[in-house]
Amino acid sequence: MERTLAAPARVERFGPCAQLPGRKPAFFDAQRIEDAQGRLLDVLYLSFRFNDKFAGIFHTLLPHAQPPSDAAA
Repeated sequence: MERTLAAPARVERFGPCAQLPGRKPAFFDAQRIEDAQGRLLDVLYLSFRFNDKFAGIFHTLLPHAQPPSDAAA
């Protein structure tokens, strides 16, 4: 969270997350939400399961390819 608050742009990372304890490592995107004067209003925090994220990427790049058998896990 500290990294997101200090960053001027979106922050992406892969790993465990203190906000989602007990969850497997995942991809996280975080972005500061500011008002017109640059004051912090909130933080948008999104998490994506690893297999789902990459299944979507590969489907976009190779729409006719079959996903790996564990993509839905």
